[in-house]
Amino acid sequence: QYPGGRRIASVSDVGITDDLRTLATSIAAQLTPKIADSMPVELFIEVFPPEAAENIVLSVNDVVYSDGTEKITLPSGVHTITFSSKGYITESTSYSFTGNRRFKITVEMQPDNPGELFLAMKKPFSGDLFANGLFSASLSPSGRFASIHINNQQILGHFVSENGEPCDFFIRTKYLSDGNFLLLDAKPFDRSSYIEKRRIWMYRSYSLLIVSLLPTFYCYGNSFAASSAYNDGYGVSYDEAKKWETARNVTAGISIGCGVLFVVELVRYLRAANSVLPAEAKKMSTKELTKIRAREQIERVKQQELLLEADSAFSDEAENSDGAELSEPEGTGGMPVIKGEIQELQ
Repeated sequence: QYPGGRRIASVSDVGITDDLRTLATSIAAQLTPKIADSMPVELFIEVFPPEAAENIVLSVNDVVYSDGTEKITLPSGVHTITFSSKGYITESTSYSFTGNRRFKITVEMQPDNPGELFLAMKKPFSGDLFANGLFSASLSPSGRFASIHINNQQILGHFVSENGEPCDFFIRTKYLSDGNFLLLDAKPFDRSSYIEKRRIWMYRSYSLLIVSLLPTFYCYGNSFAASSAYNDGYGVSYDEAKKWETARNVTAGISIGCGVLFVVELVRYLRAANSVLPAEAKKMSTKELTKIRAREQIERVKQQELLLEADSAFSDEAENSDGAELSEPEGTGGMPVIKGEIQELQ
């Protein structure tokens, strides 16, 4: 490849001089895909907004190009392109530039507006909270707010309780404001076992419904036959026809009840399956913020009272032991003496 003198590929073959055409055809067939894969491609760069395009810095495979580059020629293949501009979030992507000679890349740069918001769970759970894979805070009843760093990007988070039970959540872009307070209504629990439990009950109710249909169809058929025979005067008494009619109504009622149970369990199973979806954080009202702050203060006071009680109990125990005298056994050099017995077991 010129310029640079870089070898793209090399092939070799064996043949006789009397059949050079076949040898050349074979070599050309081997070279064609290698040359096609290394054909140069042209990238046309377009950056928005114009303020970001003025100071754009483009790098391809960690090679920095000059500012304001609008066209780049590269060999075909997979390349990693990074766009950075002062005051905007750095964007990066990897793409396989093959199958065409020209590509147009349009980039919408997002302003760099770092900040933080405060997230609290509706119920006072204890555990660790993560946002976009990064640890944010450890929550407890006395510290229910987690500080999350934001930068105009939707946040997907994960909470793990002190018992190891998880739950997921996400924060929409419209709530990403600096200093915003959000409330998360989510409950950490073992969702896999919960879904499995609801699935088993759904199949049980379905099996019960299918089994209940057998006596229902049987009684319905006999009731229809007995009623027809009684009406036509074929020797079936009124009491017998009435008995089959009662049996039909009873079995039909049981089947209807089993059907209702199946529908209820099916809905519960579908709701359990949807529980794996992340919960959405909502904006916190002033009333909810005041309530959570007050509960935090109550928990802190309780913890301080427990510490004071523990300190007081420890002080009383130390005072009660002031009159005791400790002496060392003679001949032990200050070492404690352990009295015991060792027996050899047969």
